[in-house]
Amino acid sequence: QGSSPAKPSGNRPQARAMSDASGSDADDARPGRGKIVQRQKRELKELHQRQEKEGNKLTSFAKAKRENNKIAVRAEKRDFEEKFRLLEEELLKKHAEELASYAPEDAPVETPSAQELLVQLQQAAVLGGAEADEADGNQKSRAQMKKERNAEIGKALRDGAN
Repeated sequence: QGSSPAKPSGNRPQARAMSDASGSDADDARPGRGKIVQRQKRELKELHQRQEKEGNKLTSFAKAKRENNKIAVRAEKRDFEEKFRLLEEELLKKHAEELASYAPEDAPVETPSAQELLVQLQQAAVLGGAEADEADGNQKSRAQMKKERNAEIGKALRDGAN
């Protein structure tokens, strides 16, 4: 009975030592491209969540109609959307620069075109999402639209990495 508990406890320090050794190697090197892409996707998702949260605070069109204040509310919404569009463009530009630093030395020309593709895809997703809402008659839920947009972004990032 005494030897049984000793074996599992003996294995644990070895496992920790192995993970510690690999962790110390990772500390010396910069994070991998995959980790950078994950962080970038998380930052973009957080920006979209913040936009949605702040967008809910805006006056609804129905209330604006009742108060005969439609023009001001629509202008406020346009300003709000423009603000977040600019924030998203800045974030995407920063991400493109970060990913460009991971580009192979042989082909620096290819990476910016991939990043431009990503920016175009983002813009198309934002514009396409609005058109799809009108075309589908709001049949798709917002969550589904968001999931599809995030999938397109992830695919573009992976294509840009290859």
